[in-house]
Amino acid sequence: YIDILTNSPWNVVRNKPETKAGAATSLVEGIVRESIELKQSGIIKTNALTRAIPFYEKIGFVEENGSGEFI
Repeated sequence: YIDILTNSPWNVVRNKPETKAGAATSLVEGIVRESIELKQSGIIKTNALTRAIPFYEKIGFVEENGSGEFI
C-alpha cells in the first residue's frame, strides 16, 4: 500500500536530461513491475488528482465504475 505518490517537476528520466517526459511513467512502471515480482496482481489502483487524470488515462488506466478510482 502506497499512501501518496508524487513526481517532482525536476525529476528526469536517466539518459534523457533534456526532458522531463517519462519520469512519472517510469515510476508507475516500476511499481507495477515490483508488484508482479512480489507475486501480487500487478494491478495498480489510484485516486488521481483531477489534473493527473489525463496522465493516467494516457498510460492505460481506466476509471472503475464512475467511482473516481482508476486501475
